[in-house]
Amino acid sequence: MLFAKACELFILELTHRSWIQTHFHNRKTLQRSDTAVAISKTDTFDFLIDIVPMEDIKLGKKQVSLGSSSSASNDRADLGARIIDCAVH
Repeated sequence: MLFAKACELFILELTHRSWIQTHFHNRKTLQRSDTAVAISKTDTFDFLIDIVPMEDIKLGKKQVSLGSSSSASNDRADLGARIIDCAVH
């Protein structure tokens, strides 16, 4: 039962972070690329990077850069602000 709860929380967190990407791009439909971006921006989901194709990570027609650590920390700060904003509304 504990494993089932852990799976539920994992899926909830991944879905929530994916939805933030969808909301950020002013869409109403969650896309596979939203989940890929959520995985790439969250250190907790690093184990999924080998499973989820990184070619799904696109913003418009540009490929997302995953290399910069300062960019990653800024992205996490932006993500935190968006999580708070979504929770308030």
